[in-house]
Amino acid sequence: MFTKLKMFTAALLVGLTATTAANAGEVKDTFDKYVTGVFTDKIPISAWEEMSEAGDIEATNVLGLIYDRGELGIWEPKTAHKYFVKTATQGSAFGQYYVSKNYTISYAVKSDPVLASMWMAISAMNGDERAIAENADMIAKHASNPSHQEKVDALVAKCVASDYTDCGT
Repeated sequence: MFTKLKMFTAALLVGLTATTAANAGEVKDTFDKYVTGVFTDKIPISAWEEMSEAGDIEATNVLGLIYDRGELGIWEPKTAHKYFVKTATQGSAFGQYYVSKNYTISYAVKSDPVLASMWMAISAMNGDERAIAENADMIAKHASNPSHQEKVDALVAKCVASDYTDCGT
């Protein structure tokens, strides 16, 4: 039995519909559908890569999700993290959220509670609704350690002031 996500994966692998950077205007809608699991369009992995290389942040986030979820038959958390860092440092709240999660669960990178909290706070500042809720939880979790929040606040200020180029990632 195929789920919509499995059908999407099959479409990626088969490449039923060629997509180029020229029609990348549809990527936003496609990205939203992919993230919410409501995906009917068929875009091959090569098209996502092409759009990502052309600077499309949402296509890059989709690539991160594809590798994070093991959509190509192999789970590649380090590759996913690379894509999420790329978008996080371009200001994507979505990418910032996933970088935070990677520093929290430590599949792709070594666990770092301070960097996890920093990226979660930045993602929340940039409007990611999941990050807004989880940031409050992270702050509460570390409330007994005021130096943790001081480090986070300093890193957030440094990262944001550098336009995400000096974030300790």
